[in-house]
Amino acid sequence: MKPAEFEEKEYEGPLYNQLEAGSSLVWSPGQVFEHHIGIDRAAFATNPVFWNLVGRTRPDGIHLNRYDWDFIWKKRRAKRRFPDFRLNLFLQAKRPQHSPRLPRGLSGFPLSVPIYKIEIDSPQQGTLLRVASNLGNQALVCYAAPVFHRITQLYAHTRRNSIVQTSTFPPVSSIGRHGAWWYSRPGITGVLNPEFEPYEGPDFQELIHARVKKAADVEKYGVWRNLGMMATIIDKTLGEAASENDSRAGEYR
Repeated sequence: MKPAEFEEKEYEGPLYNQLEAGSSLVWSPGQVFEHHIGIDRAAFATNPVFWNLVGRTRPDGIHLNRYDWDFIWKKRRAKRRFPDFRLNLFLQAKRPQHSPRLPRGLSGFPLSVPIYKIEIDSPQQGTLLRVASNLGNQALVCYAAPVFHRITQLYAHTRRNSIVQTSTFPPVSSIGRHGAWWYSRPGITGVLNPEFEPYEGPDFQELIHARVKKAADVEKYGVWRNLGMMATIIDKTLGEAASENDSRAGEYR
């Protein structure tokens, strides 16, 4: 498998910008403290498309300074002040690997190509599990990775404001002690490695179309007006990405 053409930081910037949708309640731990808490970014994420993509009602959020973090302070002698505002999303972004062919162990799963994989760092995952357990259902702790791999696609999704809709967000609690997450579509549906266990979340397209169909007040809430069009754009974009990959599959042989 090959790594994505862009670096993790190049993906993070537009991802956070679109997830937060203008929210000023954000926190990025420094490189030193990131080692103790496991995340790249925390925010009060307001993007409704994201919360539908992961099949959750937007959590009210939490104040980090009101929780017990003894498991961090035991490793880090000096305590520090956490942000005193609400946060509802804790993210660790990943740069994926990709391949135009399904590995043999994945042939029986409903995955398409290109297939993507993110490696799960065991110590980091252990820390994230502690954070997720501490916060419970008041906030979401998850990974984030793109369902594309070309730098041109990254720029196109940045322009179209569609990074969120073309990313996977597997919850830390669902990953457990597995070592990798395989996926081929947006949302939280994929396969866990090394046991190759399927994990199914809500289908993004079904969620979008159901919301548009059922919302009697769709004009009243302007945020939903263009979701049907958005779904069409996403279908087209992912289709173009797959076609582009098929045409260049020879590069990987």
